[in-house]
Amino acid sequence: MSSSATVVEGRPVGAGCLDGSDDAGLLAHLLAVVRRLGAAPLSGAVDDDALTASVTGLHRVETMVAAEKLRRLAEVDARKAYRGKAVSTADWAASRLGLTRSEAKTAAATAAALAELPATAAKLADGRIGVGHAQVAARALDDLHRAADAANADVSDPAEVAAAAEAAENDRAQLDALVAGNVTGEDRGRLRRRLDDWQARNDHRVLGDRQRRAFARRHAWLGTDPADGDGMLRLEARLDAVSGATVRAALEPVARPSKADDPRTAGQRLADALVALAEMALNNGDLPQSAVARPHVLLITTPDDLHGVSDAEPSLLDGVGPIAADTARQVCCDADITPIAVGRNGEILDVGRSRRVPTAAQRKAVIARDRTCIGCAAPAVRCQIHHITWWRHHGATDLHNLCLLCWSCHHNVHHNNWTITRQPDGHYSAHPPDRPDSAGPPDHRHSP
Repeated sequence: MSSSATVVEGRPVGAGCLDGSDDAGLLAHLLAVVRRLGAAPLSGAVDDDALTASVTGLHRVETMVAAEKLRRLAEVDARKAYRGKAVSTADWAASRLGLTRSEAKTAAATAAALAELPATAAKLADGRIGVGHAQVAARALDDLHRAADAANADVSDPAEVAAAAEAAENDRAQLDALVAGNVTGEDRGRLRRRLDDWQARNDHRVLGDRQRRAFARRHAWLGTDPADGDGMLRLEARLDAVSGATVRAALEPVARPSKADDPRTAGQRLADALVALAEMALNNGDLPQSAVARPHVLLITTPDDLHGVSDAEPSLLDGVGPIAADTARQVCCDADITPIAVGRNGEILDVGRSRRVPTAAQRKAVIARDRTCIGCAAPAVRCQIHHITWWRHHGATDLHNLCLLCWSCHHNVHHNNWTITRQPDGHYSAHPPDRPDSAGPPDHRHSP
């Protein structure tokens, strides 16, 4: 054994120890090499070119290792080596590799597809294409199989069956060549579009079948996330191409930055846009009616909670649960208020009439004056009416005590101590507590 050899998990590894090694020995050597790299300090002695080259090299090694894992996963599936341990290759991979079911199914499907795409598998094994490219190829191959099965469902003549099999083999070979032959610098998105174009020209039924499957799989879920201690709602959705394009077309204009230095992230802007669209639908009254009232958010609160009494019963937001008093006051800023008298034992004594605060005329006057959110200049369609001197502090519902705030700035006023200042020209501005009062009027370049 060489003097430079290392012992890993009881096995000698190092120069001269690879010949004749079994799988376990080769894997031990690979682990030792990776650990050696991880132990090396990334000091100034490693120049920038060497550092970037090492990242490129590691990415290629990572891809090659992934390719070998997929090759062996395909062999597990072919032998049914999972028997006695799991019900399928994907089930075994999920339980033994710490993958989600979706990830395990994708890995198993990609491994099986690579067994039919030798040129693609060779490129992946050499680290010249990525696992993402292989996944796109696997999806395209699955489309070809589905289209062939549908076309051959009613074919019984031996000559036609043979011709169909030959056509399917030609399609598979073309797909393999397309993926392996021209992927230099091409990410998986571009490869997918290129394969979609080829499939659309080669057999128009492929994309149609895919879109029908996607529509059948559409799904959305909205509910509280048990893992989130902040009581946030979680929204997940899977949409077919047409539905997704419709939602995107509606969200993107509303999710644009309000100004050049909009502090919100892209994800926050998208979340705000989703809420804004829901508010528009509710305010316009275009949604189906429920009982005798248009749909609305239901908040159950008390004067004690709104006024910050320490032992008051917390406000309840329908479908969410208890919320902070600050949040309840934020909701009440721009809402239909229905006073309900409740007895000591919780019985309903009286239900008052619903009224708009502020009136429609006042709302129009505030929009005409402020034109945009006074904090970030978001368009008026994304804004709510806010009482500058809060309602619980006996603020009047008068024009001089009302202003426009978008959802995000409204939250900051109620939760992050933002203040509102009236400027000499009569305009209002909202700003953080650490910013001076002379913030200036809002930027009206973004007026609706």
